[in-house]
Amino acid sequence: MNDEYTPTGDRPQELSGAVPDCAPPAAEQPPAAEQPPAAEQPPAVEQPPAAEQPPAAASPTAGTEPPPVPPAGSDAPPAPPYHPDYFSRPTPRANRNRGLMVFAVIMAVILCLSLFTLAGVTLYNLFMGNGFTLHTPERLPSVDNPGVSDPGRVPDDGESGNKPSLDVQDTPDPPSTTQTGVLSGPAISKKVRPVVVGIVALGETGYQTFQSSGSGIIMSADGYIITNAHVVEDTYDVTVITFNGENVAGTEYKARIVGSDTNSDLAVLKVEAQDLPVAEFGDSTKLEVGEMALAIGNPLGLELAGSVTQGIISAVDREVSVDGITMTLVQTDASINPGNSGGALVNQYGQVIGINTVKMGRGQYEGLGFAIPINVAKPIIDELIQNGYVQGGVNVNRPRIGITCETVTPEVADYWNYPLGVYIHTVEADSDAYRKGLQSKDIITKANGVEITSVEDLNEVLNPLKEGDTLKIVLWRDGKYYNAEIVLMAPQ
Repeated sequence: MNDEYTPTGDRPQELSGAVPDCAPPAAEQPPAAEQPPAAEQPPAVEQPPAAEQPPAAASPTAGTEPPPVPPAGSDAPPAPPYHPDYFSRPTPRANRNRGLMVFAVIMAVILCLSLFTLAGVTLYNLFMGNGFTLHTPERLPSVDNPGVSDPGRVPDDGESGNKPSLDVQDTPDPPSTTQTGVLSGPAISKKVRPVVVGIVALGETGYQTFQSSGSGIIMSADGYIITNAHVVEDTYDVTVITFNGENVAGTEYKARIVGSDTNSDLAVLKVEAQDLPVAEFGDSTKLEVGEMALAIGNPLGLELAGSVTQGIISAVDREVSVDGITMTLVQTDASINPGNSGGALVNQYGQVIGINTVKMGRGQYEGLGFAIPINVAKPIIDELIQNGYVQGGVNVNRPRIGITCETVTPEVADYWNYPLGVYIHTVEADSDAYRKGLQSKDIITKANGVEITSVEDLNEVLNPLKEGDTLKIVLWRDGKYYNAEIVLMAPQ
């Protein structure tokens, strides 16, 4: 078999593969160029021997050794890199076992709680429901009466047949008196509260107006009323309010001040009325320490009118000094508060034996109240009714100059460089003082030859005088002194 080929004049292409025996001889080829000898390869660098591995640390798990290296060509997966602590860690199976144990403990606890809850509900329904009735065992007989069971035990339905009910008994009326004539507290209150009145007064000092409130005691059916002087001091409009036994406001009366004495803190008012209830007055000299006493009045104003507080007589003939004035008072622990002033201190027979006076008893002490004894107050009240003032005291019916004024205190005198005296605010246009030239900002320093340093000093001079009398005064104006003679006006 011949293979055809076509000469091309070029160098024949070299065919791949062996030339068959039947092929014509190939044209002689020129000798191939001599190939340079291949470069001599450098000898392989000798690798240093592998460093000797340190012996593996002993594993915490006894008898555990690293696995052998699998032979070459083995299908076994390569072993993980060896680490000394690798095989000392818990295996995943051990972790799973521990988790199962924790889960089992939690489930056991939940199951126990469920069982206890179910048991409690079952017992509750058993004993408290319709199944059973739990009876209280019988108590032992009492020691004082062995044959009688404890009377405090309430019998059940089987013993009494029905449920007990609270039995409220009708409270009997307290006796009005005992065999010795001593009244009960309610009886004293019913007797005395209607004779204690409320007092509201409007006043003015300088340019300031104020309202005063207190209590009073009706001493006569035609409207004479006893109270404290400080309740009506410097006031020009006084109202008296009566109350019935139920503390309901009755009638309001306009009152005039008959007389007032600041030294004894007593005053007498008069209202135009008839057939008023009248207080019964007792002998205060017969009071004994420790006997019952009630204070009746209007503490803190008319909102608490007719309040009754109870205590005892703590002391009699107690000498108390206030503002330089010493008074003999009755001491009690019955509560006396502002508004009680002029109210009644009553003994156990329902008799008024004292006139409450907060003014004389005020202080930072609890359980201390004072009252003016009736036997001390009587001569002063009689003199106020007869004369309008007490000799040496203040006459509220004294004649007037026709001015409004106030005291020049030492502090004001030092600040403004004024003399001590009575500072004139206003002068009434129809007064003789106005006609004689007195004016605002004048200061009266003398009256009828007496040094005047306060309004009280001026009132002392006016007390024995009457309407139409002449008052000789010395006044200061702008650093100069002037004399004047003033004809006094009628009292308001």
